[in-house]
Amino acid sequence: MTTNQDLPTAAVLGLGPMGRALAHALLASGHQVTVWNRSHGKAAELAAAGAKVSDSPADAVADAALVVLCLLDYQVVGDVLLAAGGALDGRTVVNLTSGSPQAARSTAEQVTSKGARYLDGTILSPAATIGTSDAVLLYSGSSAVYEANKVSFAAFSGSQRYLGEDAGRAAGYDVALVGMYWTAVVGVIHGLTLGKSEGIEAAELVAFSQGIIGLLPGYIPVLAESIDSGIHPGDASTLRSTAAGIEHALHSAEQRGIDPGLLRAAAALTRQAIRDGYGDEAVSRLSDTIRAGLPRS
Repeated sequence: MTTNQDLPTAAVLGLGPMGRALAHALLASGHQVTVWNRSHGKAAELAAAGAKVSDSPADAVADAALVVLCLLDYQVVGDVLLAAGGALDGRTVVNLTSGSPQAARSTAEQVTSKGARYLDGTILSPAATIGTSDAVLLYSGSSAVYEANKVSFAAFSGSQRYLGEDAGRAAGYDVALVGMYWTAVVGVIHGLTLGKSEGIEAAELVAFSQGIIGLLPGYIPVLAESIDSGIHPGDASTLRSTAAGIEHALHSAEQRGIDPGLLRAAAALTRQAIRDGYGDEAVSRLSDTIRAGLPRS
């Protein structure tokens, strides 16, 4: 049985909504927690819950064996690590800040050069789910750090997964999934706006849009299998038919004065794939076109 004495003292640096949720979860699980944020106002509720509030990153780190970073971006991470300085020596740093895989790898090198241990992670759930089984967290980097702190990580969620020794792998999952999500959201907004330009209220499209978007969950595994195998059969539909549909929407957007950038990008990809000789293959073939980059003659 784990007791409070068995739990590492923890520091949470960065008290945005997610940082505050992480700190509350650690407190609720029995950890002694020190918090730091550039603006002290965000620490008030945590102080009332039992957290110690530090005036600097160095002071916060000095009080902790486990240091959790949840900051705006990796530039801020670098600033905070610089401010912590030698206090990092001997500490375990778990970075849950969103950023690129390369930034995660560079941060791992920076942290370990200061005598600390490092693990990177990504949070795939909203702040309100932290501390529940609905929260999903992924970790990558030192397996020893992950294994040694699994009890503390359980405070954040019962659903956690270790992805391997590459410190950038969790961030790789993050950018892939976030890019997928926000591209889809912007596409939905663009479609609703295009409909609005034709005198169709966005609410009128809701039921039909849910039907269209509802096709995606079943289609994603098909796309993934084709992308991994490199086999893109055009039995059901082809890039030529896909391009035709995109062109119809693009022309309508241009005629209505709606920003066509999103559709132009999709059209450019499909046109390039067709020029490359893949017009009779499935839309999944666009993965190769995307990897090759645009524009190309």
